[in-house]
Amino acid sequence: MLRSLRARLLVFSAGPSLIFLVVGVVVAASLVRSVQREDFEDTLHQELYQLVAWAQVDDQGVFDPKLPGATRYEITFSGWYYQVFQVAEEGTLEVVASSPSLQQARLNLPDVGTDRNRWAGRSVGPTGEPLLVVVQRIPAEALADGRPIPNPDDQFLLAVARSELPLTQLNARVYRALGVGAAVVALLLTIASVVLVAVSLKPLARVQRALHNIRSGEATRLDGNFPQEIEPLADEINLLIGENEKVVERARTQVGNLAHALKTPLSVLTNEARGKDTSLARAVAEQAALMRSQVDRYLARARVAATSQVLGTRTEVEPVIARLARALIKINSDKGITLDVDVPTGLAMRGEQQDLEEVIGNVLENAFKWAKSRIKLKVEKVESDLVFTVSDDGPGLAPEDRPQALKRGQRLDETTPGTGLGLSIVTDIVSAYGGELELGAAAAGGLEVKISLPSAR
Repeated sequence: MLRSLRARLLVFSAGPSLIFLVVGVVVAASLVRSVQREDFEDTLHQELYQLVAWAQVDDQGVFDPKLPGATRYEITFSGWYYQVFQVAEEGTLEVVASSPSLQQARLNLPDVGTDRNRWAGRSVGPTGEPLLVVVQRIPAEALADGRPIPNPDDQFLLAVARSELPLTQLNARVYRALGVGAAVVALLLTIASVVLVAVSLKPLARVQRALHNIRSGEATRLDGNFPQEIEPLADEINLLIGENEKVVERARTQVGNLAHALKTPLSVLTNEARGKDTSLARAVAEQAALMRSQVDRYLARARVAATSQVLGTRTEVEPVIARLARALIKINSDKGITLDVDVPTGLAMRGEQQDLEEVIGNVLENAFKWAKSRIKLKVEKVESDLVFTVSDDGPGLAPEDRPQALKRGQRLDETTPGTGLGLSIVTDIVSAYGGELELGAAAAGGLEVKISLPSAR
């Protein structure tokens, strides 16, 4: 079974037409051959009538037909022949006259019963060519025209032959002409079928482009004028996108409700333990803080899992980076750190704004913790991805410590504040979008974080 719709349409549109064309050509060739054969035989019969009309028996009883102006019987082996046979009493045939074109050759007559006066059949000519032979039985008295002749009871056979080579050659030319014509028509039919299929499938290509635009964030709905047969498909796709958005919105609401439901008891536990210098209070405060960080992390993962696959989401990069840069510079103004931002205009990420803020915000916040004087943020488009590169001039990370920094809750330096979940959350979000996160050494000596996320057109 053909899986390609294009191939099916081509087979079922051009296939029957080509079959009918072949059948038509075969039938036409057969009809032409039949007509040419009938015309060929009729011509030979007419030739026999003329020879009989001009034939006479002389006073010695000799029968030699002479057709005025018939030079075709004069040319040696011309393909036109006649020969006269006299029937003896014992049934043998004696040649009494021949056309000059036969030279000394003798015609081989087709077999026939003795009760027939005219018959036709095929034979072989003097040069081996196929012949059509017509034979007429003629009594001698029928040729006397009332004149006395020596043997009025004699019987003659007049055989007229014509080579079938011209007919074969004519048939070959007709077949070639029909074949060339059929090939041209078949080519035109195939081209017409290809064009028809291309035009018929063009709306499906529009649907494909529209879906690509939705997936890449350029559109949120399947819009456009589609044929009547495809319009229900477009409507169902739009309904599916709408249902997907509703499911994501419900997931966001549930995540938010869960966050509020968990954070309130954790805040109560933290407040109860605050200000009490006991081992229990310290343990409660420590575990409550750990639980809060874990809740934040897993709620973030749940939100990312719900939103990263939403169709049609698109986030402009430059405004988000500008807001994050202003906020972090203001928060860390006492550190005297310079943030260099290089973001080309017009770049957009295929995803949620909140996720982009979470990723870049965590990376920049980590860079501000460790940088000495300068942080660089560069964004560039590489093929179908956006590559974010954040580098600082801090102490950096040794190659053997970089994998550990991406693990959940791992802190390589307990002297700095934080839960150690920043880069692990970033890893979760980037992974959910099918991107990559790499840690390396910056040119200024610190840490370089390179993140790739899908780009929206």
